Amino acid sequence: MDSRSNFGAIVLILALTAVGCGDPATLVETSGGEATLTCTRQTVEGCTMVGLRFDPPLALADALGVAADLPGTAMAVYRTDAVCVPDVQFSPVDGPGSVASRFAYVDAAGIRERRVAAVDGGLAPPISGWHISQAYWDQWEAEWAKAQGSGVQIEGIAVWASTSAAAGTADPRVVLTVDLPWRWTDSLDPSYPGELLLDGKGFPGLGAPTPPDC
Repeated sequence: MDSRSNFGAIVLILALTAVGCGDPATLVETSGGEATLTCTRQTVEGCTMVGLRFDPPLALADALGVAADLPGTAMAVYRTDAVCVPDVQFSPVDGPGSVASRFAYVDAAGIRERRVAAVDGGLAPPISGWHISQAYWDQWEAEWAKAQGSGVQIEGIAVWASTSAAAGTADPRVVLTVDLPWRWTDSLDPSYPGELLLDGKGFPGLGAPTPPDC
């Protein structure tokens, strides 16, 4: 991560709570003296999902560093190649299968953990189609585990960032910035706004890797 840009960001410890947000957000002062919101996974207001394409591709640690410097929260990465991961089985009686993927949610295991804890705590409605949810979680966790493998190169990253930060980055390694669709899962309490997910795995402008024979 030593190669990532700093932009002179200074974290100001301000207890700024976003509307509908369970965690306090922080303001980051850039080298230009302007303050911008740092969006966390639970920040609802003032944030958007932005996709950054790298050229040349970066190692995972460097890609995550670019997201942090935006500033923002890295939500998903898109590797240069595709790997085989468990396919989503929509029925418990379906046989095991695999599918090619270049996508990975960052820290994917947290999605399952937070969602189950929210349901158990009455902060989210019961999960319908429990088997399908587990199948998605298994796939996402497998994708993230493989994204952390040796030699993996990241061509794109999805970042949850303030609208002002998402307007652009001065990092020369970022050659394309696009808006990406996103959604929240169901919630029963503002302290848990739901899980923030990409609405699909597409990323306009990325190269197309050759899929492996899964």
